[in-house]
Formats: sequence, structure tokens, C-alpha cells
Amino acid sequence: MARIFISATHKSSGKTTLSIGLCAALHAQGLRVQPFKK
Repeated sequence: MARIFISATHKSSGKTTLSIGLCAALHAQGLRVQPFKK
């Protein structure tokens, strides 16, 4: 099981946008994606 952790040093830096795009791209390749936000 691979994991990816996305972080940034500033608020409003596009982490959610990046995460959604990455999840969509991985899902389009046939991978099972399970996003999680704490």
C-alpha cells in the first residue's frame, strides 16, 4: 500500500486542489484511491 502525504508551509497554497487532481489522475489509471483529510 503506497501513501502520499501532501503538506505546505502556507495556508491557501492549493493543497486541496492538488490532492483532488492527483486522486482523479490516479483513479483514471485504474488505481484505488482513498483520500483522507485530518
